[in-house]
Amino acid sequence: MKKEIILILKYIFKSGKRMKQTYYYIEKNGRVFVDRDSEILTLPKTTESLGFNVEVQKPLLENRSAKVLFCTSDIEPRRHPDNWIFKDFILSMDNVNELLRKSIVKTYTRPVVHALIEKDGKILMVKAKRGFTEGFWNLPGGFIEFGENLEEAIKREVKEETGLDVKKMGLFNVYTNLFSGKESQQYYMICVIYRCDVEGHIKIQNKDEIDKINYFTPKEGFEKTKNEFVKMVLNDLCNDI
Repeated sequence: MKKEIILILKYIFKSGKRMKQTYYYIEKNGRVFVDRDSEILTLPKTTESLGFNVEVQKPLLENRSAKVLFCTSDIEPRRHPDNWIFKDFILSMDNVNELLRKSIVKTYTRPVVHALIEKDGKILMVKAKRGFTEGFWNLPGGFIEFGENLEEAIKREVKEETGLDVKKMGLFNVYTNLFSGKESQQYYMICVIYRCDVEGHIKIQNKDEIDKINYFTPKEGFEKTKNEFVKMVLNDLCNDI
């Protein structure tokens, strides 16, 4: 009898669970297609008739109540001018659904730079103590700040994280990929890698930001890092040797 009651309760619970609503995120030339049927701008539901075809490319984001699919379409924005809004404009508007806002933020490409510093066949790596890659072994580097060029960014990041001064640099490679941070949130990034010659003495500049600094062989570094960009760099480096 007790077992039957448990089964009935499980059935009631499952039946009462709210089904996830699925939405389309459709972007073309910097504009996003939005639903304007109410005062609040929202993403169109997959159950709605849009009047044009869409092609689902990949999942964009998902939470407990909703799932958003990144889509492409051959529709021209001039056919539905009121429904296509530049995504930069949407973020500054007040009448925007939170799911739409989060979806737009998710689509932005984050530019980062990293330094490939070599010594006696080993690679200099740092272990982050906080931030986007907390607990990860990485190449020295980080986000490009407003107004910086690539060279300025790499010099600043290397100095801030290791105390070393970059004296000479050359482009090693450029990578694009989805990156999973410490909270398993995925972001699309473009990562520019510079091969750097440095001078000075290694010293952690900010103990709240960097936990450890060490040189590793490419194989050791590959095994220690969780950063997919670093793995790609080390793999290419081994092929380059």
